[in-house]
Amino acid sequence: MSLTAIGAFTLVLGFASLFMPVGLAIGSIAVLSILRTAAALNLTSVGGLSVICANLFLLFYMARAVRRVGPAPVLQSLMPPSPGFWLLLLAIYAVVSALFFPRMMAGITDTISIVRDPDGKAALQLRPLENNSMYLSQLIYFLGGVATFMATFALTRLPDGMRHLRRAIYLVLGLHVLLGIVDVLTYQTGTAFLLGFIRTANYALLTDAEKGGLKRITGSFSEASAFACFSLVLFAISVSLWLDRQRPRVTGCFAVAMLVLLLASTSGTAYVGLAVFLLALVLYEFGGPFVGRPIRRPIALFSIAVLGLAFLMLLLLLAPSIADRVQEFFEETVVGKISDASGRERMMWNEVAFQNFLDSYGLGVGIGGARASSFLLVLLSNVGLPGFILFAGFVASLLWMRLERTLSAEDRRFVTALRCGLVGALIAESIVGAVFDIGLFVYVMAGGIAAASFAPHRAAIRQSFDVPLTIRPAFANASRSEALA
Repeated sequence: MSLTAIGAFTLVLGFASLFMPVGLAIGSIAVLSILRTAAALNLTSVGGLSVICANLFLLFYMARAVRRVGPAPVLQSLMPPSPGFWLLLLAIYAVVSALFFPRMMAGITDTISIVRDPDGKAALQLRPLENNSMYLSQLIYFLGGVATFMATFALTRLPDGMRHLRRAIYLVLGLHVLLGIVDVLTYQTGTAFLLGFIRTANYALLTDAEKGGLKRITGSFSEASAFACFSLVLFAISVSLWLDRQRPRVTGCFAVAMLVLLLASTSGTAYVGLAVFLLALVLYEFGGPFVGRPIRRPIALFSIAVLGLAFLMLLLLLAPSIADRVQEFFEETVVGKISDASGRERMMWNEVAFQNFLDSYGLGVGIGGARASSFLLVLLSNVGLPGFILFAGFVASLLWMRLERTLSAEDRRFVTALRCGLVGALIAESIVGAVFDIGLFVYVMAGGIAAASFAPHRAAIRQSFDVPLTIRPAFANASRSEALA
């Protein structure tokens, strides 16, 4: 086992978060969750398995939540009517599926599995269903997501909890833009080694690829598509905040920056996901009056649409050669991605995953047992129709559950932005999600959304968990006569 430098920093940060204000814990889990290539530990005894910094910090995050509010409010996150109840049912089904389905259904179907050679190199192969390490790893990742949801729910319900989460999201927005820019600059200047301290994981890192003469931006992620997926999530959050006039200059700049990163990422996932999200956003905004909801910034939205259309028309008329090059580029990154070897392989994954769903009689082959190129098919093939329904119930309750009436207007708008971010994450994962693990950041957002449906904890709740215990005489506050009586 080897501890990396950023792993040592994570340990120090974790211990500090146990005694510092909860804002440090919330901000740390949010930031560390985007450092997807930063391994805190590399376990050489188990094939070089990497423990990501966010997963290591999660232990301290959960402990901080229990220490601050006690175990009961943390467990309340999974009790009805919380959206977490759906997550609890899904977790129970996931545990049962991982423990029993590989043995009950051994050999019943062929699945896409990771196979390691004697040198430790991993490769994907089509093999008969059998028990393997992916069942345990994906189950642990999912239960880690559940724990993240629980802790975020409990801490966000504190009087200043939503404010701390809002600051954490702003910090993530800025850091993601910074890492995207630094990734490009270090690649162009031959100094990519400067980002080596956050690229310590032992799995394949496609951080130096190009397409169409452009560097494929990866930032703190292992490949361009993963970076694009997260950029779409943050674009959705920043656009919603801008539409609600929440720090419009800052959030507007973030929205533009995320849009530029998406367009420059050279990822087909970015372009398809962006188109789907913008269509959903337009339908949501302009469908608002039909359900009694006003359109946010109608003049700005209309102006942006008109100016964008006018710009495209001028580009086609005045610079047809540039338009042709743009068309060729998008055909290569979107259309070509479907027809090339990688696209055909991913389509094969989807076909196999759907066959796994059918062969398992709709129950799934167990969490971690199958791989696909769409999170929808990952759900169906891993946890079957029951798990798909439970996950859909979890998402639906997050998106449509009524917010607590005492919630401030600023917090309501922030929760709307988190909901947009959740939609963006689901769109991106539905396009390229290969495994059940969708990242801790999704569960951070989900915990904040769920907490907004409940009354906040009172300021005095469980204060003894945060301050040293002081023992005083029983009559310390009594009058002298009472003490002598």
